[in-house]
Amino acid sequence: MTPTIPDALPVTQTPPPVGGPPSLDALTARYLAELPALLESDYRKWIAYTDGGLRKIAKTQTELYRHCLDELKLKHEQFIIRYIEPDQGTDMDIFDAFR
Repeated sequence: MTPTIPDALPVTQTPPPVGGPPSLDALTARYLAELPALLESDYRKWIAYTDGGLRKIAKTQTELYRHCLDELKLKHEQFIIRYIEPDQGTDMDIFDAFR
């Protein structure tokens, strides 16, 4: 007996909802907006932003991944983790620190 391949979804079934997790771009924009203050308070630490609005700061990236994945049970597309340092996308001049 040869296996059969099912046809497309019947017309009576509705397609899955459009959309999904919030855009990682929005989380990155939040990080960049807060970056100047973070550079003063938490320079060279790690920060995580989640789609639920949570913001957590830690000394290591591993700690934040464990928190987001293991404790909060988030998927990778539901959070970002960034290192707090001057970003190329900002107007900051890295050489200002040496003047």
